[in-house]
Amino acid sequence: MERSVNMYYLTVGYPLGAEIIDNRMVSQVSFQSAAVNLIPLEYRIWSKFLLGAYENDVKKTLSEADRNGFAPTMNKLLQTGLLIGFPDGDFSGMRELRFLRQGIGAGLDLQLNVHRVVFRGKAELSALEYDVWKEADGILPFAEQERRVALKHACSGSEVKETAVRLCRRGLLLAVNREERYII
Repeated sequence: MERSVNMYYLTVGYPLGAEIIDNRMVSQVSFQSAAVNLIPLEYRIWSKFLLGAYENDVKKTLSEADRNGFAPTMNKLLQTGLLIGFPDGDFSGMRELRFLRQGIGAGLDLQLNVHRVVFRGKAELSALEYDVWKEADGILPFAEQERRVALKHACSGSEVKETAVRLCRRGLLLAVNREERYII
């Protein structure tokens, strides 16, 4: 996959932490109902995109040694599906993803007309942001989440997608996988 300068990336998967396997430190990511092992360089780069970011912004934060392994690591993360890229401003590829909300709903502040979520402190969400966050159960495909929220708020799908991206940047949503799941 050829990448342009203005590609925005989201991680896919849920970080599980580090473990020693075969005398090597690996970080594990839950992805498509399995734990995927990433070597330290892969995890350092993957985790830089955890809250969504542009490639050039991430490169600036890396050490020189990590920058040397950046291109092959990016290729591996993209090929395995642990990272998904979006051309600048085009989030149509999100429709396949499933998002998982982070935090605990703490109620509605009627005076300020904001919903409160506790995650790394208190977050205040507009009604639209709250509904995008609330619908992100890790099971519902984003296409359906987008449809429900857009219908409720009489807004465009683009507005819902942009809201989801903003919530990802704040750490309140994680893209967990792209597989089809059936609830029995």
